[in-house]
Amino acid sequence: MALRLALGNPPRLQGALRARPLATVNSPLILAKPPSPPPLRPLDRFILETLASTPSTNRTALPQLVQQYLDRSGNALDAQLPYESHPSPSRRVSFSTNQGGCVHLIAHVVRESDRNKITVSSGFAVDTLDGQSILVTCAHVLEEVRHFYCVVNGTSC
Repeated sequence: MALRLALGNPPRLQGALRARPLATVNSPLILAKPPSPPPLRPLDRFILETLASTPSTNRTALPQLVQQYLDRSGNALDAQLPYESHPSPSRRVSFSTNQGGCVHLIAHVVRESDRNKITVSSGFAVDTLDGQSILVTCAHVLEEVRHFYCVVNGTSC
């Protein structure tokens, strides 16, 4: 802070008063650079690098997923998973071996300039009675990224 001494105009009160020194405070405006974004977590970095190296034709666009979610939410499927308190060894998920196709990493990503919103969950494939395979995962992660997507794009979802 800079401290300046200024002389005020002498008041003309019966000629007896003299000029009084007045103290004024001048605070310079300091503009700081905004903080840099926090470093990416290793999983987020892996997801973004994989996304950048995968052609967009090989993945489903988030607006399409959001629309499917909105169109199909609340519908009950005519499929059930059988209860298995102890699945047979061939149906168990093994985390100690590198088996492909058991558990899938599901990532939803929204990008806006230098900001990324990444939600992650697990999913697994289920065969339906009509022979199709569907990927089952949690809806709350899509719901979370859907709100961010709508805010970024200025739409109501």
